[in-house]
Amino acid sequence: MEKPLPPDELARRIAQTLKSLAGDTPVEEFVGFVGDDDSMEGVSSREIKKAQNAAASMQRGKTPSAEGMYHLEAIVHLKHRPSHRVTNNTFDAFPGDFRYMSTDRKVRKCIETSFPAIGRIDITDLHRYEGTGFVVGKNLVMTNRHVGQIFTQGVGRHRIRLQPWGTEIDFAEEPGFDEPDGYELIEPIMIHPYWDMALFRADLPDIQPLELSTTPYKTLLKRNQDIVAIGYPARDSRNGQRAQREIFGDEYEIKRIAPGRIAKRKREISSRWLSVPVDALAHDASTLGGNSGSAIINVDDGTVSALHFAGRYMLENYGVPGYELARDTRIIDSGVQFAGELPPKNNDLAPFWDDIESRPDPSDAPHDPNTSISVFTGNRSSSTQSHQMSHDDEITVEVPLRITISLGPAKLGAGSAGAPGPDADRHPGGVQNDPNGPDDDLIGEADYDIGESNGSGYDPDFLSEHVPVPRLPKKIANDTFELNGETLVDYTHFSVCQSKSRRLPRLVAWNIDGGDMKQLSRSGIRFILDRRIPQEYQAGNELYSRNAYDRGHVARRADLNWGPIREAKNANRDSFFFTNMTPQHEAFNQSSKGGLWGELENAIFADAKVDHLKISVMAGPIFKETDKKYRDVQIPDDFWKLIVFHDEEDDEFKVAAYIISQRDLVFSEGQVDDEFHLYQVSLTKLAEETGLDFDDIAEFDTHTEATETARGVGVREIKGRENLLG
Repeated sequence: MEKPLPPDELARRIAQTLKSLAGDTPVEEFVGFVGDDDSMEGVSSREIKKAQNAAASMQRGKTPSAEGMYHLEAIVHLKHRPSHRVTNNTFDAFPGDFRYMSTDRKVRKCIETSFPAIGRIDITDLHRYEGTGFVVGKNLVMTNRHVGQIFTQGVGRHRIRLQPWGTEIDFAEEPGFDEPDGYELIEPIMIHPYWDMALFRADLPDIQPLELSTTPYKTLLKRNQDIVAIGYPARDSRNGQRAQREIFGDEYEIKRIAPGRIAKRKREISSRWLSVPVDALAHDASTLGGNSGSAIINVDDGTVSALHFAGRYMLENYGVPGYELARDTRIIDSGVQFAGELPPKNNDLAPFWDDIESRPDPSDAPHDPNTSISVFTGNRSSSTQSHQMSHDDEITVEVPLRITISLGPAKLGAGSAGAPGPDADRHPGGVQNDPNGPDDDLIGEADYDIGESNGSGYDPDFLSEHVPVPRLPKKIANDTFELNGETLVDYTHFSVCQSKSRRLPRLVAWNIDGGDMKQLSRSGIRFILDRRIPQEYQAGNELYSRNAYDRGHVARRADLNWGPIREAKNANRDSFFFTNMTPQHEAFNQSSKGGLWGELENAIFADAKVDHLKISVMAGPIFKETDKKYRDVQIPDDFWKLIVFHDEEDDEFKVAAYIISQRDLVFSEGQVDDEFHLYQVSLTKLAEETGLDFDDIAEFDTHTEATETARGVGVREIKGRENLLG
């Protein structure tokens, strides 16, 4: 996942965009015009003034405040480059210059006729959404090469294979990917060696294919051609999450339409597999991650001017021109439909095709009938790049599944088909007390999945105040796994700070929207190792099998299941990553204090008037050098949790922090008699216990240092539900 843009870079891009849109009008004056437009209903004069002040700061070469940038960013999108939902094959009117697209009957018809042919590419077996595709011929679907290569092997036309993962195109405006409800892609026709384009055969209903434009990019540019980008944008980590929520209403991966224009390309763009620049078309419609494969439609005739494949947020977006695709006879011969007279053939593509199609086919190698293949579903490497290792008479290919090809008689081993799992004779349980089933059924050590999440993680701007995760002192930071230079690994609605030495999460941060919860079953979801993190930094089933420890969720599954149904389902699945698990004694759910621990969030909702029913939560184990080791993992005695919310009753922003201990139960063989102790603690005390720095939110602490108990200053024992908040 890409890092968010630094504030100064975001400001530079917003300034550049505003200057381009404003033309000769002074930017501050241009920003002020928004108050006259219906599309800005609900934007106050105070907010517009903040945006104008931010624009003035940028004119002076200064980076404006985060608040000012948020308003500017929202104005750019809401007023000038909006993105609207497609509902019942129609769309709401755009503001400003693009209003005519809904009032001009011919233009509107050209746009709306294209909607049924554009769908979302889903991999149902992996519960993943990968991008957008559209119908370009009879039973023929076009998308990006970088999308297609996720579920295919090979490049070219003749030696490409589809992975058996249930990949489909779903034309619904709000599709899901948990069940096959679209049209399966049954055959790869072409993975282009030069352009970011792929073609697939699908058994489609009677859908009118879109025609690709044969008008050259330069001609479209001279016309100042208006276009719309139609696709399924996903949440994007690069831009401000607060502005993104306002613009998209937290509704992602649904069919959307965004107006814009063909633009002059400002910089060269290279493909992901070529070192040379490609002659891509540029446009300025609003796109996010997930728009890959979107159709860029010319609004005056409904043809596809380009296949969207990349973008630089607040700068420009790129598409493969329809004109250039029409210059490859292989694409024409595949059945793709074009509008107008075909342009001259591009002979410069021949070397790229020759290079691919002259390579020997590995499948032509002699086959040894004694060769056996076994699949090990563990993952000893975090890399998603294929590589080989040899050992004696075996060849291992990591893709990232480990596939071992053994020469000679087939052997059964751990993880092989037919190999029995260990006898997991233990008590089921789970820290969530889940009514849909326990988190820990009988565990086999190989009973897990390997995967990754596309979620955008914990949002520090989810509430009315900025709530960052605690800062990490140098020693802790050095022990933290970093993904792309970041100490947080993102999932749907939560993020994890993973300790390398302890192989457990040091902290998990998540957001809860209590007004938009979904009731979802955990049936059929297995626990998951994250392929982005080396396995030596994760504790898997080997820690939990045949003992008294449950795979205890840190971020509760029920807390995460909110938002649009597909997003909630993603969160439901993501909650089962081992990076969200800590070993918790099976007696935890039998303890009244354990019940309180699991119900802290619900208690806050019940006992306080929570603004918009939204809270943010952080939690984790308290690591100590004295923690006892079991199966090479030190088992934490204590856990912490803090809850942040805006209390409407007294209009105060509040933080409540708690610690619970299972110290008396770790390695205990005796009868359990509610040996858990739950305490509310000050943030100063929590920092002392965890080594984390909570100074950024200390001003909102609801617990003072005045209280002193046997556990020390700033500690208050919780005896029951009635005194959770003091």
